[in-house]
Amino acid sequence: MQQEIKENPVLSAVDIIFTKGQKSKFTESFQQSVSKEAQIICEYLGIDSEAQALCWAMLFGMGIQANSALDIDNFSNYLNVSVLRAFQFTKDLDSLARRKLLAKQKNTRRRRGGESLNYLNLYVPSDLVYAVVNGEPLPSRRKTDMNLYELLDNVYMYFQQRDDGYIDTEELGIEITGLLEENKKLPFVRQVLNYKLPILEQIILLVVCQQFVEGYSSIDFVRLLKTLFVETQKQLACRKEWINSKTKLQKVGLVDLENESSLRNDKAIMLTPKGQELFGEDRHLFLDSEIKTPKDIILPSSLTVPKLFFNPEEQKSIDFLIDLLKPDNFKSCVNRMKDLGMKSLGLTVLLHSLPGLGKSESVNLVSKVTNRCIKKADLTFKSKWYGESERNIKNLFVSYRKLLDTSELEPILLFDEVDGIFGTRKTLSSHSSIDQTENTIQNIILSEMSEFRGILFASSNLICNLDPAFERRFLYKIRLERPNSETRFLIWKDKLPQLGDDELRDLSENWDMSGAQIQNVSTKALMNQILTGKPFTLQEIRKLCESEFLVKKSERRPIGF
Repeated sequence: MQQEIKENPVLSAVDIIFTKGQKSKFTESFQQSVSKEAQIICEYLGIDSEAQALCWAMLFGMGIQANSALDIDNFSNYLNVSVLRAFQFTKDLDSLARRKLLAKQKNTRRRRGGESLNYLNLYVPSDLVYAVVNGEPLPSRRKTDMNLYELLDNVYMYFQQRDDGYIDTEELGIEITGLLEENKKLPFVRQVLNYKLPILEQIILLVVCQQFVEGYSSIDFVRLLKTLFVETQKQLACRKEWINSKTKLQKVGLVDLENESSLRNDKAIMLTPKGQELFGEDRHLFLDSEIKTPKDIILPSSLTVPKLFFNPEEQKSIDFLIDLLKPDNFKSCVNRMKDLGMKSLGLTVLLHSLPGLGKSESVNLVSKVTNRCIKKADLTFKSKWYGESERNIKNLFVSYRKLLDTSELEPILLFDEVDGIFGTRKTLSSHSSIDQTENTIQNIILSEMSEFRGILFASSNLICNLDPAFERRFLYKIRLERPNSETRFLIWKDKLPQLGDDELRDLSENWDMSGAQIQNVSTKALMNQILTGKPFTLQEIRKLCESEFLVKKSERRPIGF
């Protein structure tokens, strides 16, 4: 192993700097002792500053050792200096980040109530680590040879990094400018550059174009400004300029605010027909009258909901939700709450029960009856890349808000079977990067739910594992119980109307089954009847009921229900 390191000069230099740097306090004698290695790193990274090379090498080693991103506290402890002394390196670290030699990640220990100086974590990007370890040349940090849609996706990625706080607006401008310069061969880019727009208007145009490609006719302009400007005064000044049509974008006719007659509370911004011409013939792909429904959107017209039966108390709760979410009722309720000085209503509902008792079908029923589409949260959003899991869950809420702003009726955001992500938060005593990521994801969801507007449903099988902070975020918590004998009778009667009432009573009183289990038995009975051509008997149904349980009737304990 030692021989392999000697044959890799960059990795060897990193190893020497990292080893000597620990507890070195970054003294002049330390810097002189590793000057030769710093020059190797400078040459490899294409930089001139030995101090930056040393910082980069030390963060490289620390990241490999800790298997996580690092903040200023970690850096100061490694060097054995005060945090204030460590902050003297932030300019060098920022310079490396701007060159994409370091990447930023939000600090999971961030406290609410404002930005702290120790807000961001830093790490060496994975492709760069791979290149160094394998003795390969520095990967290109340039993004060239893109097609138009790859370019717009990268624009939006940088915009999301600004929204997440990974970069500031100035860095966003630098990234966008570089991206356009590196892809000037694209006709779209040449057209945009020919307008000689101020950089912020250039960013706004590109973001609106990306959203146009995604199928959104307009986007929330106020939210866009809040991403670009931290200061409220600047947000208002820019908004005033747009309202008075004084921007160059408006004067050349590419982008404008949506018509004043819009029913939205906030201003929306959209591409004009002239702006759409930037896409050439492709613009028709995004103006097609037949709008394709995204995979995670379930339209109420596509749902086939079986007849559902609940115990009396649960039926009252479901009926109440359906009545509340009827369009006129919900709109009246929202307006009434505003009149009373309360914040805009965000309806959050938790359905919990043992499996097989109709939680998912209940949401489908509410969707169907109230004619609201469902946006189903993809709970497989976790990624091995630093910060990617957090970005995925944040994007889920961003995309829901876009859907909310462009839908006639408020859609339902559905978190189905949330036990894996709404569970009790970790104490982080082990400093596990996995635990940190899971806690960060939960904190993002909690923060989003605190300010949530719209309709959110979640279902859980293990309510005992729910973190108390999530419990408080749900306005309504509805438990679905196992069906009682009378409800089981109604389910049996619906599924097997061929049997007489006495036979159905026998089944409902002697078999403590869930609706899902009764569905299984009924399906098997009907399949047997189709295959054999003979009607089923009560005795055959009893045998099928017995097969639903993995233990004898005397010891009966349903598995998973």
